[in-house]
Amino acid sequence: KYNRRLKLIPDKTPYFEYIPMKPAKDADELMENLEVDTKGRHKKLWIGLICGVCIVVAIGFLAYKMFIPTTILLKDSTYFNYDEVHDKAMEVIEYASNDDYEAIANIGIDEFKQDSVKEQIKETMTMMKHGAFLKISSEQYVENSTLTSKYAAASITVMYEDNAITYTLAFDENLNLSAFYMK
Repeated sequence: KYNRRLKLIPDKTPYFEYIPMKPAKDADELMENLEVDTKGRHKKLWIGLICGVCIVVAIGFLAYKMFIPTTILLKDSTYFNYDEVHDKAMEVIEYASNDDYEAIANIGIDEFKQDSVKEQIKETMTMMKHGAFLKISSEQYVENSTLTSKYAAASITVMYEDNAITYTLAFDENLNLSAFYMK
């Protein structure tokens, strides 16, 4: 592979000179002739690339902190009082054991007070026939927090005469019931 270069010498006939191709050298020579600083350009490219990667990592970290909750034991929480959450959870368990769906809806967030949600709670509690309360077999309390919110969660397994039910409860910052699951 050869490059063809026109040779112009004064008072002589112009002719083409064939020289072996050296792409990298030719590119640098062309950039030099055009007065482009190739070394500085690469430096700016690397700086831009590093800045771009840093920005992507920072955005990823913020998204992680905002949307993925971190979980700690409620006893280690500095935001929630373990005894208050425990008492509130026992209150919900007592209402559930007595099939008092109205009371459960009333201690919940505003969405729980809607008639359609009250009806769902009533249907779910009706399906979960349980008999008389015997004992609580296990309790677990945690705090989940994101950058924008905190809530306390409880998983409580209750033994009844006919079966066992695991209640999963969540409370917002004001200790209003915000989630109520039965399994």
